[in-house]
Amino acid sequence: MRAEARFLRAWYYAILLKHYGGIHLMGDSIYNYTEQIPASRNTYEQCVNYILAECDLAAQDLPNAQSGINYGRASKGACLALKSRVLLYAASPLFNESPLTGTKNNEVLGYKSYDKERWKAARDAASAVIGMGAYSLNIDNSTPGVGFRDLFTKRYNTEYIFQLMRPSDNRDLEELFQPPSRTGKNGAFPLQGLVDAFPMGNGKVITDPTSGYNAQDPYAGRDPRLNYTVIRDQTPLQNRLVAGFSPVNIFQGNFNGIKTGPDAVHVGTATGYYCNKMLSPNAVSQDFLHNTERCLPLIRYAEVLLNYAEAANEYSGPDATVYAAVEKIRERAGLSPFQLPAGLSQEQMREVVRNERRIELSFEEHRFWDVRRWKIAEQTDNIQTKGMEVNRNGNSVTYKIFDVRKRNFRPAMYLWPIPQTEVAKSPDVMQNPGY
Repeated sequence: MRAEARFLRAWYYAILLKHYGGIHLMGDSIYNYTEQIPASRNTYEQCVNYILAECDLAAQDLPNAQSGINYGRASKGACLALKSRVLLYAASPLFNESPLTGTKNNEVLGYKSYDKERWKAARDAASAVIGMGAYSLNIDNSTPGVGFRDLFTKRYNTEYIFQLMRPSDNRDLEELFQPPSRTGKNGAFPLQGLVDAFPMGNGKVITDPTSGYNAQDPYAGRDPRLNYTVIRDQTPLQNRLVAGFSPVNIFQGNFNGIKTGPDAVHVGTATGYYCNKMLSPNAVSQDFLHNTERCLPLIRYAEVLLNYAEAANEYSGPDATVYAAVEKIRERAGLSPFQLPAGLSQEQMREVVRNERRIELSFEEHRFWDVRRWKIAEQTDNIQTKGMEVNRNGNSVTYKIFDVRKRNFRPAMYLWPIPQTEVAKSPDVMQNPGY
């Protein structure tokens, strides 16, 4: 239990660190209400080193993986995987290069200077998790990509390293993500940019003229993960159980240019899409007879493989181990062929890895942070977001991309502001630049 507490403390410090940069480390200090509590923020490097040390200490007293009634609790695998994530962030441009050079106390915000060896540390940390042999991808390609879909509906699987346990009869995500006709709360509306990021089933990006992509039939022949991530026009959805019979219904777009039903674009969804990621094909919102035993992933093995691929590529280029890590994920996704083109440059492999993270880890709280640690949010988030209208008139179907919302991003937004209520407590609490 003491080791678990150490891990959880490190886990929450890691969350604070990616939000704010360096924060005040309390360590094992205990203060009463009459004592002055130190408020100065530690440097980014000190915070990273503290988290790594806590993970190392915790790992000494924890099993490789938890099982039985302890499943879901911290393990040695979780400690090593958290180190992998923290070191990957530390090696990334936002922190490895000091994000806002020249600002006061910039060592709080990142390292003083770039060091390529931080990529090696991140690579080795991911390799340590892989080398445990305790985790593997959930693979089932009896139907292309079904292993990816079913991963998220299983309570016990070989891929989850650390997870948020939920009741064994939950409908959490169905109630959040399903369309209004299923009494969902519309928890997420995927954007056209995410949809377009999924390649074709042959692994080629849709902008490749040899990929086979057809703008007049845009969902045909795509990466199987697309259907398991996004609810779009003609996605089959389960109905509630009625008189012992459970029919399948189809989510549809507009008819004859008319916004029909509560699920329609501009009515139920602002983008023409709903989220399908991690939903069970057998669970229905508000239907107590159709549940799932699902728990929610916090760290899973696919992330570790992508951590390894990114760090190894940045350190020494796209060698065979980088190819292997990415191709394992593409194979599980059901791509055919799943192999990447030979002879990719470091820059080309960087784009491959970044896109794989975008689609494989979508809706798992990675993309928001990835574009910030890569320092590309000024390009990815200063955009006009897009959606899709699908209009049906008899046998005629037209697809129209439309503007949804203009998004803006300024450099200060790479880090979050320290809450003003905290800054006001002490002059020693440094606010982040730009706020």
